[in-house]
Amino acid sequence: MDVNSFLLTLKKKTETFLTWRKRRKLKKKEKLKQKNAALDWAEAFLSAVVIVFFLNQYLLQAYQIPSESMVNTLLIGDRIFVDKMTFGPELLPGVVKFPGFRSVRRGDIAIFESPEYVSKGTAYDIVTRIVYMMTFSFIDLDRDEKGEPAKHFLIKRIPCVPGDRLKMSEGLLEIMPPGSNEWIQEEKLKSMSGIHYTLNTRRIKDEEYVKFHNAGTGFARLESGLEITEEQEMGLSHSFFSKTAMNEDELTTIIKEIERGNSAVYLIVEDSPVYTVWGILRNFDRDYVEKIRYRTLSEIRPHDTQVKKEWLKNDLGRYIPKGYIFPMGDNRDNSRDARVFGPVKIEKVLGKSLFRFWPFNRFGGI
Repeated sequence: MDVNSFLLTLKKKTETFLTWRKRRKLKKKEKLKQKNAALDWAEAFLSAVVIVFFLNQYLLQAYQIPSESMVNTLLIGDRIFVDKMTFGPELLPGVVKFPGFRSVRRGDIAIFESPEYVSKGTAYDIVTRIVYMMTFSFIDLDRDEKGEPAKHFLIKRIPCVPGDRLKMSEGLLEIMPPGSNEWIQEEKLKSMSGIHYTLNTRRIKDEEYVKFHNAGTGFARLESGLEITEEQEMGLSHSFFSKTAMNEDELTTIIKEIERGNSAVYLIVEDSPVYTVWGILRNFDRDYVEKIRYRTLSEIRPHDTQVKKEWLKNDLGRYIPKGYIFPMGDNRDNSRDARVFGPVKIEKVLGKSLFRFWPFNRFGGI
């Protein structure tokens, strides 16, 4: 091989090597660009998560109205923002509550953790709440056994505060504030306190109370193994339905069927080995039925202290201890509230209603 041939071969080999090296560098550069783009996207996403979490956890939280309990003030599907600063935010969901600017006052609308909610763990709560916050309440991963959104948080009016006594009188709330020795109807107390809010029009008619009275006495007699009258049977069938179970397995099946049918079990009467399950057919005045039921039971069983205690609670009123509130829906005839699950700890209150942002035609303050 002469010198020219050698130089030509060397030139070709060098060009081939340099081309390969250049391509290799370009591939590395492209991979690095792709990697940086992915990192940039991840950083931007995480930043958005942190910002939204901070805003929702400490300042404002989006919340969707799940039921009719606050009609007409709030309707099913309304989406609102809740002020977290007034009553004090939590450090993390369900962990350490900071003090707020003020405590809960009579007439406030507050969001709080349901006493009936069964947590699936702190980590699960945090993840589901972050997703709920990030999507402004449009995606709720927290589901119950039926696949429906779990009622983790409730929003209700606060008509009764610590130190109050309260009782229901045929659907109307009466309150005895601290220092008073007389019962004051809610409307009058609102006027005296300079508080303004409107309750939903009552669905229960005055003439239904005769049937509720008969239902209450009927339940008491059934629980005591006594016969009931035709009027009591009619009172029961007005708002309730019954199913019979011959053993505990059938009892469990019937309870699940009733709950799957969007109803609820009111009472189970046992007459071994038979169980009679009473489910709720339509709206009724639970407080009134309970008052008549326990009053009748106390007459039948005068030495039963637990029965007497329940009767006195319904007949003479309930006391709201220090550190608790008594939330109730504005739709008093169709609201599952503290009348069912009892007073709520103030530390479980997460925020105060601020304004409605959806739907747009109802946008505004609450």
